[in-house]
Amino acid sequence: MKFEKQVSLKWAIALVLIACLVSSSIVYYVFAVSPSSTFTISGGVYPGAPCYTVWGEGDYYFAKDANGAIDYSGTNASQIINTVITTVNNARGGKIFIKAGLYIITSTLLMKSNVVLIGESGGFSRPHAWDRTVTTLKLANGANCELMKAAGEDSEGFTQPYTLRDIAFNGNGENQTAYVNMVDFTDGRIGDIQNCYFYYAKKDGLVVNDARVFNCRFAHCGRSGAHLIVDCIFSGNLAYSCNINSSNVGEATVEAWSYNFVYNNHIYDIYPPNTGLGWGSGLYVNNNNVVTSNKVRDNQRYGIKVGSDNNIICDNDVWDNSRNSTGTYDGIYVTSSYNIINNNRCYDDLYSGVRNQRYGVCISATGHYNVVTGNEVTGNKNGGMLISGTDNKVTHNIGFVTENSGTANIITTSTVTFDHGLAGTPTHVECGFKTFGYGTWKWSATSTQITITIENSGTYTFSWYAIYVP
Repeated sequence: MKFEKQVSLKWAIALVLIACLVSSSIVYYVFAVSPSSTFTISGGVYPGAPCYTVWGEGDYYFAKDANGAIDYSGTNASQIINTVITTVNNARGGKIFIKAGLYIITSTLLMKSNVVLIGESGGFSRPHAWDRTVTTLKLANGANCELMKAAGEDSEGFTQPYTLRDIAFNGNGENQTAYVNMVDFTDGRIGDIQNCYFYYAKKDGLVVNDARVFNCRFAHCGRSGAHLIVDCIFSGNLAYSCNINSSNVGEATVEAWSYNFVYNNHIYDIYPPNTGLGWGSGLYVNNNNVVTSNKVRDNQRYGIKVGSDNNIICDNDVWDNSRNSTGTYDGIYVTSSYNIINNNRCYDDLYSGVRNQRYGVCISATGHYNVVTGNEVTGNKNGGMLISGTDNKVTHNIGFVTENSGTANIITTSTVTFDHGLAGTPTHVECGFKTFGYGTWKWSATSTQITITIENSGTYTFSWYAIYVP
């Protein structure tokens, strides 16, 4: 009996231990799936958290830090945002998140270096219905300031990259010079402006240098949507309906001044002809820029205007411009020298049954030493090209033939006349006779035909090659 009691005790202890293990496992499993309270595994801010979050409630604006403490609040959105930017800059940089909402700006916002300013955006497909659905910084009625301006160095005297992302800048058509004016950052470091909307500026929407501008939208700006000063990469943007304020006429919807790379943008003007709106061209190019793979269409004057030297303009689609209905402006217009105009498609689609774009490519009398090759210039109002300047190399363009060849026959006579198909009167003609006896030969030509005259009458076959140098 003593042995049996001992065995029972051991089993009892084993059962208690098993019950404890099972019950603790059940408790742990329930807690892991559905915790009843917030807890901290380790101290500090979670990875990727913004340094500050800014939001509005009614007429009040708030800013909380990464730990959730509300550091700033008040009725002046400009003051709150500027204070947060300065605080983050003094801490050597970080991320500021501005929640969706309408923020009325009454004084210039000063963007400082090494600050990442990010809005909350579901996209800008409905530009007239922003309100509080996206992050919108809107100039107050009557305010005379810029919505944002570069403030230069940080607290230790260094300029560092900055980022603007997912923010709508609504200028409200008032007196500001620009939405974003980042011309103080000039030491070669690159800023990022991504997925932003620049709208209703009285003058320029964006004035910038040393920046990458990606996937932004520019619309209804009085002078230009984007004014690229120097060393910018401008890609994937949509720019339309700018140059609409006659008192602040600029060159174009997008202006590229020096050493900018402009590619894969869509630049157009949606206003119909004769409305009095849309005073400028699609793209103005100054010097030492690369402009490639853009779509430039339906602008009021020139598609692309090249005003200074040493640019590369290639692989662009330029069509249906000169929408002011007078048809006096060209797809690509060059007034300068040493530019390469290569492999562009410049044409007119007979919009509303009227050809408006005058020439596909026009080199003015002040344009010299340009290379114009491989372009397609068909269907324009006055023809493929007009080359007025000297010493330009124009070859192998579709719709503007500068080299042609073929065969011809002289039958029991001493002369023959045939069409040469060149864009102008030939400047050089070669002939190769397949039989002898013709003696000597000479040529003359008009804008449409070549005449070959031989010394000895007879029947001869020859090949010909002609060049037109505009």
